[in-house]
Amino acid sequence: MDDSSELHYILPAGIFLVAVIGMLAWQVLRLLGRGGLDAMGLIRLVCSVFVLGIMCWVGFTALRMWT
Repeated sequence: MDDSSELHYILPAGIFLVAVIGMLAWQVLRLLGRGGLDAMGLIRLVCSVFVLGIMCWVGFTALRMWT
């Protein structure tokens, strides 16, 4: 592999990771801002982060296949 093809995959992967971490932080701050993190809130957080991760991964895979 040459440098340009490695950069072609590293850049979208970095953007994907930053987006997922940002979404996770936003979800946690939103739940904490609503008054704390109880058991149901934690379950909702885990499920929503899991679904967001799947959606981001599908989008990243589609973008990688398209380019």
